[in-house]
Amino acid sequence: MNLPGLQAAIDELGCGEAVWLRGHVAQHRLLPSLFRFPGGPEHEQLLIARSRLISGPDEARPDRDLAALVALHHRYVPTRLLAWTRSLHVALFCALIREQDQPAIFVLNPAALNALSAIHGVVRLPARFAAADAAARVHPIAIEATGATAPEIDLFTAHGRSSLPLEEQCPTCVRKVILTEAETALARQYVLSSDGCAGAR
Repeated sequence: MNLPGLQAAIDELGCGEAVWLRGHVAQHRLLPSLFRFPGGPEHEQLLIARSRLISGPDEARPDRDLAALVALHHRYVPTRLLAWTRSLHVALFCALIREQDQPAIFVLNPAALNALSAIHGVVRLPARFAAADAAARVHPIAIEATGATAPEIDLFTAHGRSSLPLEEQCPTCVRKVILTEAETALARQYVLSSDGCAGAR
């Protein structure tokens, strides 16, 4: 699918094939739900502890804190996570389904984001990486959850200490591409086409 603005952003970030996408509207900021609630970050450990009570002893290990956050995210509990996708179809669907004008696609280079925190590549779960480790970092980090932990969306950024949106903290790693009217029309056709559906997973 030919979306020049999107391709230009991918090229500018140097993502290659390792591009992560998030569909929203132009006004959206990349700020996780935990930071949208007053005092949210201060309640994070309590939310994780409650999750462990529900999930059982396997979730009680400190190295599983990020996995606990993924589980909380899927239950619509506020977390420091933002979900991403590799699927253009999913990103466009999410951008177009909003009842506002100006759909937008955020483009992220996850490897470049983690390099800001001296992490090589993407953190893959399960891994010995606790939520407290993410919270202690300055910048958000890119994590990938696989298997039963994340049956639908498996790519996340985990916010660090800062309550600033990701695009303000790490402008060299992310771009917001606002679709033009012509690109929006093409995107609608793509989402409804068999080509778009085939690329959904």
